[in-house]
Amino acid sequence: MSALLMSLIVHVALTLTLAAGGQQAGTGPEPQPTPAGRMSRPERPAPETIRVIAVKYANSRDLAGLVAATGLSGRVSDDSRTNSIVYTGTNDELERVVRLIGELDRPIEKEAAGGFASRSLKLRHRSSDELAATAAAAFQPSDRTMRILSDSARNHIIITGFESGIERAIALIESLDTPTATAQLEFVLFHADLTRRPGGLPLPEDLADVGKELSKLGEYKLLGRLSTVVAEREPFEVEGSIGRELAVEISGMLVQAAEDGVRLRLNARMRLIRPDGGGSDEIAPRSASQPATGRGSDSPIGEFRVQSTLIARVGDTVVVGAAPAGWKPGESAVLVVRVKQ
Repeated sequence: MSALLMSLIVHVALTLTLAAGGQQAGTGPEPQPTPAGRMSRPERPAPETIRVIAVKYANSRDLAGLVAATGLSGRVSDDSRTNSIVYTGTNDELERVVRLIGELDRPIEKEAAGGFASRSLKLRHRSSDELAATAAAAFQPSDRTMRILSDSARNHIIITGFESGIERAIALIESLDTPTATAQLEFVLFHADLTRRPGGLPLPEDLADVGKELSKLGEYKLLGRLSTVVAEREPFEVEGSIGRELAVEISGMLVQAAEDGVRLRLNARMRLIRPDGGGSDEIAPRSASQPATGRGSDSPIGEFRVQSTLIARVGDTVVVGAAPAGWKPGESAVLVVRVKQ
């Protein structure tokens, strides 16, 4: 088993709103903050590389615009004095940029330059609407003779124009028509109580190491697990509830996926509810045989929000947030994210 990497990463914001049901601000016992602590060193972003790429046949300014239009996370600029392109970004993306420039930087055949033609290109992976819009934005402003249209029924792209321009458009489209990267994410919810002895009920084997780290927060209890498969640059949303005490809503986007890791934008909200307006402080759901108490309606007693950008490797387990839950003083809600194969 690979070494467990757990870290508290909250790059953007962590907002915690706790409101005791039926109590005015300033009354009642204040929730005691639970220290999450740093469990391990946060994963550092991949180092950036700067590369100057010489352009032999095309205009570097035109190519820089085409490359930038593909939605890179790195930065692309041109040096008109040397007809070169300057790229700043990760090594993984650099390989893609070099390959794309090599496909676009081709000599123009004189006999083909004046010929007008029409080509139909079938896509294997991506949507024709998406790539037709990208290619049109890259080529049509500078070439008014070119037309790039989507045939969504057949998932084809139809290109009309001069042969030299068509070949460059096809090279760009084919470089973008790649399988969408995916990642499997699991969200694990825990309850921790500092007022009790460290430890907790036995956890499933795949969470045993997580339990060892969470024992630093006192007694812990596994509340539930949510999992989903997400696609790169596509929004996702997953939600669930545990009895009538906890409702969880998690959304975000897989910004970038590579062979060894992911960059994930995450928004999580945990709503903690005391059944029947405050009659119970227990985490476990009330059984159907229990009579209703209190005011007769469920009352929210706390809300735990996290907005974060995570950088993690496949196999990592990351504690995204731990904060006072509002059940009782000294208790915490803990959200853990696992990046799986």
